[in-house]
Amino acid sequence: MFFRRFFAATARWLSALVLTTLTVTGPVQASTIDFSFSFTDTANGGGMVSGVIRGLHDNATGAASSVEVLYNANGFGVGEYVGSPTINTFSVAAGVLTSANFTSFGILNTSSGVTCCSLTIKSFPLSSAAPQAGLTPSDGIIIPNLDVDLSITPALAPVPLPAGLPLVLTGLAGFAGLRMRKKRKAQV
Repeated sequence: MFFRRFFAATARWLSALVLTTLTVTGPVQASTIDFSFSFTDTANGGGMVSGVIRGLHDNATGAASSVEVLYNANGFGVGEYVGSPTINTFSVAAGVLTSANFTSFGILNTSSGVTCCSLTIKSFPLSSAAPQAGLTPSDGIIIPNLDVDLSITPALAPVPLPAGLPLVLTGLAGFAGLRMRKKRKAQV
């Protein structure tokens, strides 16, 4: 009898906790925003270049903590470009990248990053200036693509597992155990 009351009270408590966890926590807000970028590098051998700009703050202008080329159809220059960039200024307003001005010469980059190539990304959507971007297989020269089809979009962040999930699973396992125990008693 004691166990029945104990498990009933535990079940009520767990269901209240689950409802509270799901309704109170809401969506998790990230302190920084990452953006994916891509462009066709026609001036430097053609092919698609894509990567990610990390560590920007919403409603602010500042430097990215990381600019990384993740893919280049031509095979060169894949890696990190924030070691010692010449220009590193990005503006974000309401979750949208409003301007990007980044140039990194490989010769000035640190050894853990890309030192053989140079990268530039320039986009000022609110002005009439055409976007520019280029990934050059040279450590001190940049040949940008003028009026390039540069795409910069917010990167999808992984969805965190709610902290209450292990507790919910434990409760469900307890219910399953009770049901099995009840079936065994009924069979005896």
